[in-house]
Amino acid sequence: MPWLPAGLRHPARLDLPSGQHLRPIEASDVDLDYAAVMGSRAHLWRRYGEAWGWPPATMTHEEDRAELARHADEMVEGLSFNYAAF
Repeated sequence: MPWLPAGLRHPARLDLPSGQHLRPIEASDVDLDYAAVMGSRAHLWRRYGEAWGWPPATMTHEEDRAELARHADEMVEGLSFNYAAF
């Protein structure tokens, strides 16, 4: 049994009252994402590292791009939903 209703379409963009917006993350967001993840790596590792091993200290720009592409594919398939705030 699927965990989401048949035909559910996730929002392509959500405008926030603050003037920012959310949209599905894309592999092309790698420059912003890599800087944010690696710049916050110690905090993220404390939160997720033990359970998921993420983010690894050795993660490369290209590995991050591949991970973002996987997240984007999962959204298309309705398996997970990963948004970026802009």
